[in-house]
This record gives sequence, C-alpha cells and structure tokens, in this order.
Amino acid sequence: MEFFEKCKEIFAKKKWVRIVSYVVAAIIILLVGAHLFLGHIIKGSIQTVGPLVTGVPMSVKSVGISTLGDFGVSVKDLVIGNPQGYSSPYALKLGIFQLKVKTFSIFSGKIIVDKLLLEGVEVNFETSLIASNLTDINNNVTKYVPQPAKSDDGEKKEEKAPPKLQVNAIDMSDITVRIVAKGANAAGVPIPMVPIHMKDLGTGSDGITPTALINEMFTKLITGITSLVASGAGAVADGASSAAGAIADGASSAAGAVGDAAKSAGKSVEDAGKNLGKQFKGLFGGDKK
Repeated sequence: MEFFEKCKEIFAKKKWVRIVSYVVAAIIILLVGAHLFLGHIIKGSIQTVGPLVTGVPMSVKSVGISTLGDFGVSVKDLVIGNPQGYSSPYALKLGIFQLKVKTFSIFSGKIIVDKLLLEGVEVNFETSLIASNLTDINNNVTKYVPQPAKSDDGEKKEEKAPPKLQVNAIDMSDITVRIVAKGANAAGVPIPMVPIHMKDLGTGSDGITPTALINEMFTKLITGITSLVASGAGAVADGASSAAGAIADGASSAAGAVGDAAKSAGKSVEDAGKNLGKQFKGLFGGDKK
C-alpha cells in the first residue's frame, strides 16, 4: 500500500510540474508572438487609422514592443505627410516615438500612459497669411468623428465611446523647424526650437480622448513655432532699427565733419584775403614810407 501511495504522490507532483510547464510555455509563446506580430499590427494600424484621423498620409519604418514591466511601444521614423496644396515633402517627422503604459490599466476604465517621448522632431511649417499645414492637420483631427461599424445585416452598430486616457508626461526634444512659404519649392533653413514639456493630461475622472490628446499636442507645437517666428521677426526688426540708427549717426557725424571743414576753409580764405589786401595796399602806395 505504501508503494502505491508513493506512486500517486510522485504522479501528482509530475502532473503539477507538467501543468506549470505548459503555463510557462504558453506565456513564452505569447511574449514571442507579441514581439513578432503585435509590432506589425500596430504599424499597420498607424498607417491605416492615422490618415483617417489626420487627413494626411502617414508612414512608419518600424515598431518595437516591450512587455517586460510596463507595456511599451517604440516607433521609428514616423512621417506625417502634408494636406493637399502644400509642397514640402512632409509636415512632421519623428525620429523616435515611445510610450509607456501601465499594463494593468489596459483592463481598467482609463488607460494610464506613464510617459510619451518624441525625439528628433523635424517640422516643415509651410504657411500662408491665413493658414498653415499644421493648423490644417489639427483641424482635421478636431473634426474627425469615427464611423460606427456595421453588423452582418448591414445595420450600423451602436457607437462605442472612445477610450479614456491619462498621460502623466509628454516630452518633445531635439526639435528643428523649417519655415516655408506655402507652395514654394524651396527648403527652409532648419531652426532649433526649445523642448516642449506637458504633464498631467486627463487626470480627472473623464480622462482625455486620443483625439483630444493629439489636438493638445498639435496646439502646443503650433504655439511654440508661432513664438519662434515672432521672436525671429523681432530680431530682424531690432537689427534693422540698429542699422538705421547707425546710418543716421554716421550721416550726422559726416555732416558735422563737413561743416567743421567748411568753417576751417572759410577762416583760411578770410585770413588769406586780409594778407592779400595788405600786400596790395603796400604795393600801390598805401604806406607812405
């Protein structure tokens, strides 16, 4: 009897060992599958859903997934194109786009993005007197309304509410801006811009929608570029004023120098005339001796 009891015990232990092994193997397969396939799925979603939201073409070089600790997504060379009527090759190019999401928040009512990082931001700010490519894209994002899916019988399903987000921090760094006149085929000179930092978006119970988040980021970027343009125009105006002042001071100094020279010349002529008068007076007997 003892023998059979030991056999049952060993068998039970082996059974649990097999179960644990299966679970571990399944987790490994899921992690590998996430790295291999989820990146391609996200890349495809960016290139198909992104243009619907922004109204412009979008492309991505590669997408990486991190499943250790917080869930992370890393996108390389995200290019956002231009609306129709603009000639620059693209509106925005992000060298690196990274986000970190609190993993367990994905299954809650509000997804918490711990950090959103944008590095190597290249902007072609193509503008006219009344509009720019960035404001047009931002307007497209603001006006975007997702279309409800249709059921098998062709009827529209009930529209789902957009996901709630909370973004703890957004950092945009290494920003360069090229300012181009709308329709011009010339490339602007890259101008460095100060980094942009945003925090605590959607901390309330209602959170913030993805569309509203994109709108906030575009608004902040456009505001920074507008300030950059205004400071550049001010520097040009100050330089022109300084140059005009230098020219005026130079002209005044030159006029003063000419006036002094004229006075000196007049005095010399007056002295020469007096001497010449004395000589004529002596020559024609003005002096009796």
